[in-house]
Amino acid sequence: MSSSKFTIRVAETPEDIATTRVLFLAYHAWLDIDLTFQDFESEVSSLPGKYAPVNGGRILLAYMGDEDWPVGCIALRDISDTFARWHVHTEPPDPARKIGEVKRLYTLPSARGCGIGSAMINAVLEAARQEGYAELRLDTLPRMQGAIKLYSRAGFVVTEKYYDTDLEGTIFMKYVV
Repeated sequence: MSSSKFTIRVAETPEDIATTRVLFLAYHAWLDIDLTFQDFESEVSSLPGKYAPVNGGRILLAYMGDEDWPVGCIALRDISDTFARWHVHTEPPDPARKIGEVKRLYTLPSARGCGIGSAMINAVLEAARQEGYAELRLDTLPRMQGAIKLYSRAGFVVTEKYYDTDLEGTIFMKYVV
């Protein structure tokens, strides 16, 4: 790919949702992990689902070149209720404090190294500000060093786990918006 020009847009149309589905499935294939515990199949089939703006979510897509070739995605969803249930054994969370989760950051391997991942993270942080989130959470795996570096550069820090997972070594991060 010769052009490094790219744009990031909110997924709004049926075509955008179809593109999201393709990129989520490419992410899953690249990840090569069973995501049944996250109900991934249902997530993909019901898009935009929990990422819909009406639910406080957002899906962002990255396009590259003059032909607008889809090369990446990132999503945001509201987990305030889930987070409150997870933390019942600790200090009760402030119900006015909106907590979001960043999911499915993925750039096609052929488009990596152009700044797309960093731009998508910045775009999702701006979307979180617009939606009124106070804090964002995410999870990642030790083998995803590129993503961990991107998250850290954006201001995410390692934190305690916020949900149960069977994936050993899962790294949990947070960002105060």
